Amino acid sequence: MSKKFYQITVFILVVTLIIVGNLYRKERVNHQENYESFLTELNLNLYHAIDYSEKIQEKQPRGESLDDYLRELEDKMMRLYYLFEFGGSYLNLNIPEHFFYQSPNMIIEGFHISEEGYDVKFPPFDQDGKLNREELLILETMTDYMKKIKKGIKNSSNKVNTDLPEDEFEQLIQKHISHHFPETYFDAINK
Repeated sequence: MSKKFYQITVFILVVTLIIVGNLYRKERVNHQENYESFLTELNLNLYHAIDYSEKIQEKQPRGESLDDYLRELEDKMMRLYYLFEFGGSYLNLNIPEHFFYQSPNMIIEGFHISEEGYDVKFPPFDQDGKLNREELLILETMTDYMKKIKKGIKNSSNKVNTDLPEDEFEQLIQKHISHHFPETYFDAINK
């Protein structure tokens, strides 16, 4: 009886280990597939936001046309914000606050910086119907940030690097866009 009990116990343990191992493997594969999809979607959204920001800088639209362009850019930036927020949360990535969090609002609504001896009030970009030098520099700086992220998620053959370790991705975000808008503004005016 004890030999039979021992055999049944070993059998149950082996079956349990096989089931748990398969579940764990499936979870890891599913997580990796979701992470790859996230990087691919991020690459696509960065492409559209960069392209649109560069189009605004190149065309420098005026009046109502400027308002339309800025609203479309706001939409593209909000897509990036939501992608980072919900995608990062779903994948359990450690993504700190980033400049996409504030950028759309400051472009549309303007901003006020009061720190370190600075007291800057910046009206909405479309308030006077045209883009001034500082506004163009801010757009250029934001575009540069997005290009650095896009470059960081690509491999040497210019394809999305789906093998990019998650901790390296988090460091990329930390290095290039993990700051609040005043830093973006100061980066722009100090170019």
